[in-house]
Amino acid sequence: MIATPTTTVTILGSGEEESEYGDVLDSETPAGSGIPCSIVEGRQIVSTESDPQARAILYYTGRVPNGTVVDETNRLRDEKTGETYVIDHVTRPHNPVMSPDVRLDLRRVQ
Repeated sequence: MIATPTTTVTILGSGEEESEYGDVLDSETPAGSGIPCSIVEGRQIVSTESDPQARAILYYTGRVPNGTVVDETNRLRDEKTGETYVIDHVTRPHNPVMSPDVRLDLRRVQ
């Protein structure tokens, strides 16, 4: 892993079960645990034409070792803090010289 890990995470499996109403339920089944991960919080000030009031938006970027099996249907649980993150996007950069980390765009869920 190239990035300095800030924690270890458990990868939670994708939702396969359905509720009695047909909604997909979030699975709590671990697909992997003890995976080193770097989670960094960022902040951006945004405003739109329809809402000129400036607002601070928090976003999170995660990095896991190359070869980690993870996609947008999974979630991450921080083993240190217990916080859960939804994965919005996975980027697997290509480099002919070395194996870069897998980059994850994350959202923290309450």
